[in-house]
Amino acid sequence: MVKRDWLLWDGQCGMCSHFAGVARRRDTRGRFEICAFQHCPTPPMTAEIMARCKREMVIVTASGEVLGGADAVLYSLHMTGGSWGIGILRAPPFIWFARIGYRLVAMNRSLISKAFFGKQACGLENRMPSREALPPNSRDSANSDTLG
Repeated sequence: MVKRDWLLWDGQCGMCSHFAGVARRRDTRGRFEICAFQHCPTPPMTAEIMARCKREMVIVTASGEVLGGADAVLYSLHMTGGSWGIGILRAPPFIWFARIGYRLVAMNRSLISKAFFGKQACGLENRMPSREALPPNSRDSANSDTLG
């Protein structure tokens, strides 16, 4: 079984749902397990990751590293074929500005979702991932819902 990175997003946020859909379309090699954090199994979910997911997009890499916010967005873009410019944005001092920009957007995501993304999750399936994607010790507790 190939270990994949987990991209965790807020399934109740229209903006987050939209960008999770963009990530899913860009992920043509199946690098990520893309899941609403509200339906993420344990592992990889922990109490610490849950707290972070309530305020930012989170990626848990296959090696166990946890990235959030702008770092998670830029990592996902880099891993799904982003341009050389992504590498520059991930380095200081540019990452500092990306983090500030991400925080400003995240603090206002409810307003942004209402204004631009239809006040709700945008139709992206936000249920449990496929049983094959779950770690062996989590498969027994998974329900029959699967990601499309």
